Formats: sequence, C-alpha cells, structure tokens
Amino acid sequence: MTAHIFEETPVTCAQINACAYSHWSKYFEDHIPAAKIFKDVPQAFLEYLRSESIRLPNSAIIDRVEANSDNDYSDWEDEESSSIDPVAPFMDFHQELQSLVSKWRKVVVKLNWSAPKDAKWILINNSLECTCVNDIYLLLNASDHITHDLNGHIYDECEDKDTGESLEPELVIKKHISELNPALEFRLFVRGGEIIAASQRDLNHYQFLEGLKEKIHSTISKFHRNVLSQSKFPLRDYIMDVYIASPYDTVTIIDINPFTRKWDGLLFTWMELLEKDVDGIFELRLITETNMGAMGRKEHSESQVPIEVVDALLNSEAMAELAREWQKLQ
Repeated sequence: MTAHIFEETPVTCAQINACAYSHWSKYFEDHIPAAKIFKDVPQAFLEYLRSESIRLPNSAIIDRVEANSDNDYSDWEDEESSSIDPVAPFMDFHQELQSLVSKWRKVVVKLNWSAPKDAKWILINNSLECTCVNDIYLLLNASDHITHDLNGHIYDECEDKDTGESLEPELVIKKHISELNPALEFRLFVRGGEIIAASQRDLNHYQFLEGLKEKIHSTISKFHRNVLSQSKFPLRDYIMDVYIASPYDTVTIIDINPFTRKWDGLLFTWMELLEKDVDGIFELRLITETNMGAMGRKEHSESQVPIEVVDALLNSEAMAELAREWQKLQ
C-alpha cells in the first residue's frame, strides 16, 4: 500500500494579484467578453457595499403604500420618503454605471477576483445577468463573496500576507454572453504551463455533452497550443474557467484563479491533480449520469430564499401582502 503525502499548494500575494481581472485580462484580450474596469472606485461606493443592509436608489422604491387610517403599514411611507438616496454620495459613479448598462443592456459584475455567484438567487432571473444598475447593487450587497474580497480575505492564505503587495478593490462590468448555457462552462487546471485536467463546471447531468466530449477536448487542446502556450501570462500554475459555445470551436475565458486548494477541483480531487504528470496529456471529465448529493445540488442553493421575499424588498405593498398572507397561514 502506497502512502500518500499531503502536498500543500502555497500561494503568494503576487500570484493572487496576477489573477486579478485587470492583470490577467490584458494577456488574453482577444478571448474575453467586452468589459470595462473601474480602478478608481469611490470610497463612498465601497462603504455602501460594506453596509449591513440592502439599500437601493430611491427611484427603485415604487408602489408605496398610501398613508390612510385603514393602513397598518402607513408609517413606512414617511420613513422611505424622508430617507437619503444611498447613491447620492457617489452619484457620478452611479450615472456612469447606468450609462454602461444602458449601452450593453445585459451585463455581469465582479470585483478584482470574485463574482457574486452566491447571491444570484436575489435576482428574478436567478442568474448573474443584470439588466439595470439596481441589479448590480442587489448582487454586490447580498454577496458574501464580494464582502470577502472587500475585506482583503483573498490574501489570507498567502505566505507573505503581512509583507506582500495588496490591490485596491476594482469593479469589473462585463458584457453578458448571449444565451449563455452553463453546461458549456469548463474548468482547466494548468500546471507547469500544461493543461493537466479539465472538468465540467456545472455539476448537473447534460446528456448532450457526452456526444461532444471528443470535440470539446480537441478545442481545448487547440486553445492551449495556439493561445495559452504562446501567451506571456506570468503564472505557470493556475486555474482557468472557460466557455465553449456552439459550434464548439471557440474558447472564451471567464476567469483565472491561482492553482491552490482554495478553489474547487470539481470532478477531480486535489490529490489527483497534484499527482498528475505534466506531460501535455489531460483528461476531460463530464458527469455521465444524474448525481445525487453534492453533485446533484444546485450551486449556492444554501443562500436561496423564496422569491416573494426578494420582491417584497423592493415593494412595500408586496411586503404588506406577504405579511397578510403569513397571518392567514397562522
């Protein structure tokens, strides 16, 4: 019986910084969606994101309950009407975001490293697709991943976290990929400059993928040969998330992260990844049957709440109706 030694995956601040969107994207400009990076993010906006409550611009609060003697919720209107617009301290930045969303119509948002995937339940479409600036605010305010980045926890596991350089928060707005199919997202594990493994990202069973496995493997191999191996991206070890849309011959890069256990190995164990030979040969793993347990569970489902509660956050009348329905149930 062979004994396996636990192999650590050390990371430095420089490696973390190399995986910030504004750093890696410049090496792969022809293989990413259109995006705008806001580097000088107003401090007032960051404080707004760090607040413990979700507060949207006053213009988003509609259908207020009219004050009258028969209305148990009439006090809410005076409170809302007199409240200060939360975006007032960064109005110019707010208007710039509004203009960009109006231009692209559908966008996705992230900070230097993290996207608010854990908060997508808060949008009506249950996705990261934002069609107005208030969608952006809802996602960013509700996400623990965003708070993690804002508070500098991205550097927690760095060997030089006390002495290494840390980046200021940046906001990235990307044009949404039209008709994005989560079944076609894949995670590539790169070590020593070679792809050592590739995994389906969305851990659900998509039967049609089985017939595309050879084609997708070939497309990833070609992408490595023509793009990754030719790029001047400084890291040799990293994890890359990509999207391969029909007709399955073009790779779009979604994100890059350090090669460390902090990131999910998906259909591979980290022991497998660390023991793989760096020989230019890689396995593409897909889910070939409906899985139970963790693989059959919807991603970030532990963060979800009933959609009625989300609606009520933006509409005091809906909140009142929700309360009345709850009373009936009692």
